[in-house]
Amino acid sequence: MCGIAGYFSQTAQPVPVINDRVQSMIDRMKYRGPDGQGCFVSPQGRVGLGHRRLAILDLKPTGHQPMHDATGRYTLIFNGEIYNFRALRESLIARGVVFRSTGDGEVLLYLLIHEGIQALHQLRGMFALAFWDEQEQSLLLARDRFGIKPLVYHEHNDSVVFGSELAALASADAKPKIDPAGFYYYLLWGSIAAPHTWLQGYTSLQPGCWRAYHKDKSTTSGSFADAKAWYADTPSTTPVDITQFRQQVGAAVEESVKLHLESDVPVGVFLSGGIDSSSLVSAVRQVTGSKVQTYTITFAESTFSEETIAQEVAKQFETEHHVCKVTSSQFLNDWPTIFAHYDQPTLDAFNSYYVSKVVAESGLKVVLSGTGGDEYFGGYPSFRWLPAMQSRKQILRWVGPLLELFQKPHRRAKWKHLCKHVADATECYRSIRGLFMPHEIQAILGPAVLDRQARIQEQVHELESMQFRAIASETVHASVSRLESRQYLCTQLLRDIDVMSMAHALEVRVPLVDHVLCQTLWPKLGHTPELMQNKRLLYETLKQPLPTSVYDRPKQGFTFPMEAWVKQELRSMVMEGMQHLATHGWIEKRVPEILDTGIQAGTVHWSRPWALAVCGQLAMMRVAS
Repeated sequence: MCGIAGYFSQTAQPVPVINDRVQSMIDRMKYRGPDGQGCFVSPQGRVGLGHRRLAILDLKPTGHQPMHDATGRYTLIFNGEIYNFRALRESLIARGVVFRSTGDGEVLLYLLIHEGIQALHQLRGMFALAFWDEQEQSLLLARDRFGIKPLVYHEHNDSVVFGSELAALASADAKPKIDPAGFYYYLLWGSIAAPHTWLQGYTSLQPGCWRAYHKDKSTTSGSFADAKAWYADTPSTTPVDITQFRQQVGAAVEESVKLHLESDVPVGVFLSGGIDSSSLVSAVRQVTGSKVQTYTITFAESTFSEETIAQEVAKQFETEHHVCKVTSSQFLNDWPTIFAHYDQPTLDAFNSYYVSKVVAESGLKVVLSGTGGDEYFGGYPSFRWLPAMQSRKQILRWVGPLLELFQKPHRRAKWKHLCKHVADATECYRSIRGLFMPHEIQAILGPAVLDRQARIQEQVHELESMQFRAIASETVHASVSRLESRQYLCTQLLRDIDVMSMAHALEVRVPLVDHVLCQTLWPKLGHTPELMQNKRLLYETLKQPLPTSVYDRPKQGFTFPMEAWVKQELRSMVMEGMQHLATHGWIEKRVPEILDTGIQAGTVHWSRPWALAVCGQLAMMRVAS
């Protein structure tokens, strides 16, 4: 795990100029890799590659990056982990490759040398990479199939600058401007999907994709994996064998956890007390047979806490348990620091910041997270709610509008949207996860967007089509998993985790976000929805059972009292952020006052003013007026 940055130009540049530019970018990401740094500039002055190292595998200098092959022709920088590197290493040894290191970086290097882009299909893990061929003067960029690791780039004339963080790239130029289409998408969803970002001219490489730059000034790109593919329904006359299915899933979970434990330093586990994290603790204990360090955060003023259940799990599996209590005063003092690490606007990320902080302060560099369990094992209410709405779509079309006044005030816009578009699974999902409904946005937008609204809406429509379109027929439950994983998981949760964990030089691994496991789950799970009830398929396949208190209760989670804070302690900050957007024409001038009045009266959900405030505050820090 680390931070990468680089520069490529079709026209040769002075070596010191490239070196300084790349060094500046990796200096901005020192917290991502405090264990070392490296910078390479090609002799012909076309490429510069920089790396910040967080040493986890092969702690010796042989694991240092940028990494070169024995001939010096090829150079690699990459951020992430290749969990199946040992099997890939053996296959390369059989082909005559002689390795100098013991980690995954050199394995990835030689796999790319031998197989080029086809090597990407074989990788099991999280990664963002840059691979340089000195002889061909070509540069390959690629990103893992889930987008767990970030990779953003900015093309200008005949050059491209790229790296792990937007802030590092943008710092090399004058302050950029907000991207109107990215901002519009953010209003719709509270996060921004690749390839858009919130900054104009800066692009996020899409998950499962690659992009290559060549000496003849041509650029090629493509996809090596589509995470939507395993949802495709293949009707069969043979019913699913539940017993066999459970065994297959149990083996896949255990295998994924075992691979994700590959490390030359100790590995801990985030333990919230929920099914996902508790299942990881059980699986780790089964795989290793030894004690593991676990970490829980609780909110001191919260009326609900999973601390007691987390303690029970820790006791049963004999973990070395750590608890971090977050107070309101602590959060209110910390939010500027937290915001300073935001790479893009987001609705959340606080949980990840604090639990990463406590793990890093304990001395660990690597931790497992149960993120992905809800999306792939059917844990969210959407897995029950959306199919129920779809099955009643005829009734809702006629009766739904009459029930609008019976909804809570802050839910009425979403209810209206649902009733109008209930036949469309994506639009039903929008009424669950969406921030502002499309019919509301017209009254929110300021002249900076309205003046070019037609083009912006076209771009956003293209982005949503690419983000949410199924590639084949699928069950309704598979549709929910696809939508939750594409939007909420990949666009928000995984990005938040990366940014907040790396702020503390911590690597977070997500064993439940694994393509082999997901291919085992779907589409069979779509034909056995009873196994999604409270994620039975996950916890019932464990060889070491969980305490019943973990799963014999309603789903709950750790939440900050955001509504109270937005109304009181954070009110001035929220208004300041919204007013900045209004002043510069991104939202209509009356919107800050309308939303503030609504949150005080309880008719507006806190997430709406908060989302605008986050974007406004980041704009004050990062972009040109």
